[in-house]
This record gives sequence, structure tokens and C-alpha cells, in this order.
Amino acid sequence: MKKIILDSNVLISDPSAIFKFRDNHIIILSTVLFELDSIKDRRTKNGSDREAREAIKHIESCISSHSTEEITKGVAINYPPSIKDKGGLISVIFFSAEEIKKQIKEKGLDDSPDSEIIASSLLLQEKFSSITLVSQDTNMRLIASAAGIHKVENYKNEYAVSDLDFIPSGILSLKAKSWDEVEFTNNVNEEDGQYLEISTTDIEGEAYEGAYLFLKENDECIGCILSIDEGKARIRQVNTKQLLKRKVFGITPKNIEQALLIDAITCGNSELVTVIGTAGTGKSIIIVACMLHLILIEKRFSQILICRSLIDLDEPTGALPGSMEQKISPWMRGFNDAVKFIARNYDADNEKYDPKFKCPDYLIEKSCTEYTSISHLRGASPANSIIFLEEAQNTNRHVTKALLSRITEDSLMLVAGHAGQCDSNTNPLQSGLVHLITTMKHFKYSKVIELKENQRSRLAKFADDNL
Repeated sequence: MKKIILDSNVLISDPSAIFKFRDNHIIILSTVLFELDSIKDRRTKNGSDREAREAIKHIESCISSHSTEEITKGVAINYPPSIKDKGGLISVIFFSAEEIKKQIKEKGLDDSPDSEIIASSLLLQEKFSSITLVSQDTNMRLIASAAGIHKVENYKNEYAVSDLDFIPSGILSLKAKSWDEVEFTNNVNEEDGQYLEISTTDIEGEAYEGAYLFLKENDECIGCILSIDEGKARIRQVNTKQLLKRKVFGITPKNIEQALLIDAITCGNSELVTVIGTAGTGKSIIIVACMLHLILIEKRFSQILICRSLIDLDEPTGALPGSMEQKISPWMRGFNDAVKFIARNYDADNEKYDPKFKCPDYLIEKSCTEYTSISHLRGASPANSIIFLEEAQNTNRHVTKALLSRITEDSLMLVAGHAGQCDSNTNPLQSGLVHLITTMKHFKYSKVIELKENQRSRLAKFADDNL
């Protein structure tokens, strides 16, 4: 079992880092805790204060019920329900100020928290002979190696974001592999559909409302969890074949995840739907088709508000002339392209077919689509609207909170993004997208869908997988 010392910047970049080292002994130094404590009370734009609080919470969950002696020796890591138990120990170790100052003086280090971490690591290396210091600070790693620490490594978890281990995918598995093995406690036919009840113990992992249930090792979805009460999950039954054949505003889903996204948006039981996935998986096309369907066909809502964080991918665009809509329009290219694609492929295979739907400008006008800046939604309460937040990975938690607090009871919030493709300097783990999904997971009327298959082109898929 390796002894691994984590630098504070590792815990700030990934508060769940203590769960990522499998069956090893994680060591948290007192200096690291002091640094986290000083950061957690700040109001930072990049969200590092939240990450510090989250890291402290994870550490506390492991050590809170143990004695000082046990914590120093190492206690079992307490994994949250969403992460498979990988074993391992965690310790919190303090050294006296005199011991640390002596090491700092001997090695000629400066009087900084980094130097205290290096000095403490050297003391542990003397005690255990083999330790590994993990840090994201390149200069600290160089100094630590020069000071005599034998193993110094970088923490690379932030480069391996699929859409992060902690983000719910919106899909859970039953322990049963076939319908015959499913034990239903109740089966009710009601006017608006068929509902099932099963015990939450028959569901793998933590059951939560809004999740879709699949048979184990099977592509068949049995339904969506509507509510959980006294260990029983009430499920709205769905038919996988019917979902895959359903056409929304001329768009047919290409896989089960896209079909679930259509169901989540149009089912009438959602107030917040978040879709995550890499570029080319069909997020925008499916969302735009559903919005047009809800407004122009079913007439459930009266307008669409499109907003996103105005962050440039490359060089800053600079000041743009014109009205607010004209200023924002360059960032709305994705939405406009989706509308053009839908209009071009819209066919008469619909009893409510209107030939004018073949015109993109007509669709935008009749759906009362408005492009707006996130900042201009502060204080607004758009009623009977669909609010669509694009590229949510470039927002912070304050933005997502401000947006969600604007939503009225007769409105629908749609959020799309890919946590691994931040155009801002924000760490993916600190983005508003990740904060939104992890925080709203247990909101009864929230759903999360992860799209995994790239549908854009072979080139796009290869680039996304390899660049």
C-alpha cells in the first residue's frame, strides 16, 4: 500500500481526489488543512472556495467518528454511494512547528506553505522510507525533488474528464437481467399511463428521482423513477422500441440516450433537464427539435429564451455594434444551425404539418425565440417559457443559481454542456454545469441525460477521442 501525500492544489482542482487512488494510504498534512480553511471563506470567481469546502467535507466524512490516534495511523476511506469502494486508508498528520522549521532551514527553503508541505513530506519519508508527493504545481514538484523527496508526481485527473465520475448519467441499472426477474410490489394502470413499484434494494447504486432504469447488461429501459417513498420507487413505465421510433419535429433519435432525452423534455414531469456529452452527440439538435415541438405543435409554452456564457474560443472578438440580439448572435451559431437542419429535414409525415416550417426564419419568429445575455436575466421572471442555457461548462455556480432562481412554475429549464470542454480557465470540476448536476440530483423534477455516441462525422468522432 503506497503512502501518498496530497498537495492542497490537488484537492482544490478535484475535491474528490481522496477517492481516486484505489487501495492506497492517503496522507493529508496539517498545512494542507490550514490552506483549505483559508480558501473556503473567500468568495472566489473560479469557485475554489466551494471546492475547498467540498474537499474538507469529504475528509471529515472519513475521519469524524475516529480517535486522534486512529486518524494519525490511518482509517478506512468512507466512499460516497456514487463511487465503488476501492479500499484504502486516509490519515491526517501534524508535525510540530519546530520540526518543520528545522527541515526548512536545513534544506534552505523559504517560509511558505509549499515549503512546509515539502518539509513535512521529508519527515514522513524518514519515517516510512517510501512516500509519494502529488502536486499540480510544477515549481513545487521541482523544489521537492531537489530537496530530496524521491517520488514526486503530477495529478492528472482533470485531463481525464469523460463527464466526470461524480456526475450522475441519469441512468441506473436494475439487478435483474430480464423482465421475468423483476419483482414488482405494485403494478397500476392509470389514465396517463402505467406505473410500477419496486424496492430500491433491487436497484444498483443510489436510487434517485428522475433517473431512468435499465435491465442489467441490457439496452431495455423499463421506465423513469417518479418518486421514492419508504424504500419503494414508483416508476413511469416506458417502451424502448416506441421511444426509438418517436419523431419530434421531424427528428428521430439515433440511439437510446437521444430517445431518453426527448422523453425527459416532453414528458410533462420535468422542470429542469440537463444534457451532457461531447461535441457531436446531438445535444443541440434534439433540444431544439423538442423546444419547437412543445411550442409550435403542443403549444405548452409561449416563447424560447436562449442564453450562454459569452466566452471566446480563441482571441477575444472585441466590441460588436448593433442591438443586444445582434451582439449575441455570433455566439448563437449552434442554435441557428440546428434550426436550419431541422427546417431542411422537416417532412409532411405529421398530421400537423405546415409547409412554412421549412423556413428557419419562420420557425424562429413563430416560436418567439429570443437571444439574451445571462446578465440581463437578473431580476427577470420569464413566464410560460423555455429557457435554454448552452455551453453551461463555461459558467460558474453563481450564474446557474441566478438562472434557476428565475424559473417560474409554468416554465422549463434546459441546460446543455460538456464538462471536459471548458473554453474558460475554470477547472471542469469547478464549472457551473458540474455544480448544477450534483446539487440538483435529488430535485424531484430534475433529469440528467448523458449522450455518448458521436453522430456528427467520423472526423469529429476521431478528433474528440484523440486530440
